[in-house]
Amino acid sequence: RPPVVINEIMYNGDVEWDELYNVSNSPISLRGYCVGDPVKRSESAPDITLMPDSYFVFSSAILNISNSTVLKDFPPLNNTGDTVFLYDSYGQIVDVVPYSARWGGSYNVSLERLSPFLPSNSQYNWTSSKEGNTMGRKNSIQILPPSGGTLLSLSSKALSPSRGVPAIAVKVGFPEFPVYATCELYRLDGKKVQTFFSEKLLVDGKLDFTINPYADGVELDEGMYILVVKGRTLQGKLFSKKEVIGILR
Repeated sequence: RPPVVINEIMYNGDVEWDELYNVSNSPISLRGYCVGDPVKRSESAPDITLMPDSYFVFSSAILNISNSTVLKDFPPLNNTGDTVFLYDSYGQIVDVVPYSARWGGSYNVSLERLSPFLPSNSQYNWTSSKEGNTMGRKNSIQILPPSGGTLLSLSSKALSPSRGVPAIAVKVGFPEFPVYATCELYRLDGKKVQTFFSEKLLVDGKLDFTINPYADGVELDEGMYILVVKGRTLQGKLFSKKEVIGILR
């Protein structure tokens, strides 16, 4: 993943802006960084240092927070949907968010990222801010990454959009690899309702993904489910782990 990600977007506000977050453990110079859409790019940022676990906002006009700067030619963001690009000082794309109004956000309500560790291009990693916006600070809704250390780790065992848990982050880590991995979701009566991946070769034995109420177009009904992950090494050694999760509306 990139060291800096797009973390929050105000696409339909009195002032439009993009918030950046430093995911890494090192300070990052934003000098030369800029944002863009498919049509144009803003001017480059001045000499700014973004510390680890910190936020900075690029905006179209002056904001009332200190950790922000106005970028000339900030591209106007479409209210129905657009694509936001973050470029580094070399002109390389660092992060891309192809948002839609269906993902969340509205007039003066920002679109917040749920986790910097999950894909930028997934609508299930974005939602409307519960506080209107949280520019320059921690988001109002977050999915914390699973702690890991086991074959199957979950950020939560309950998925409930109405209670602020719109997705579950899943971390798979096999003790031996390469491994062919399969992950499936079953109802308690044993009926399979979802296959997240099947016989997928994991060279390093690791994979992160999310479970949401509409995974791959399959709407999950309220109730209890069993998440099953299985792995087979090239030598034929087998691993498996199960976790029970709940879907609440």
